Amino acid sequence: MLSTRPDMVGERIAKEFEQLQEDNPPVPYDEVKNFIENKKGSLLYYKNMLTSLLPLIAKAIHKIDNGDMKVKFELDGLDRIVSKFSLVVIIAALLISSSLVMTITRGPMLFDMPLIAVIGYVITLILSIIGIINYLYGR
Repeated sequence: MLSTRPDMVGERIAKEFEQLQEDNPPVPYDEVKNFIENKKGSLLYYKNMLTSLLPLIAKAIHKIDNGDMKVKFELDGLDRIVSKFSLVVIIAALLISSSLVMTITRGPMLFDMPLIAVIGYVITLILSIIGIINYLYGR
C-alpha cells in the first residue's frame, strides 16, 4: 500500500516497497486463517488485560483532573551520583583557579610558577586520582 504513496514515504522507499511486494509470493488464505486462529488465545488475553486496565486508567485520570494525583520518585544511588558530580565540579574549579593564578608574577615561586598554583594543581591531581579509583572500583 505504501508503494502507491511516494508523496508520503518518498520515491526511493516507495520503490523498495514495490520491489518487496514483487519479490514475495502471496500467502494462501488457509495459512493466514490458521495463523489467526492459533493466535486468537493470545489476542483474547491482551483484550482482557486492556479491559481490566481501563478502570485503573479512568481512576488515574480522575485523580489528575481533581488534583489528587501524587507522584513518588525513588532513585537508588542518587547520593553516589551527586557525590561523584560534586567531586568533578571541585576538580574543575581547582583546575581553572590554579590556571588563573598562574598569571601572578609576585609572591613565593616554585619552578618559576606561583606556589599557590602548584599547590592547586597538586590537589587537583590527587582528587582526580581519587575520582578515577572510585570510578574504576565502583564505590
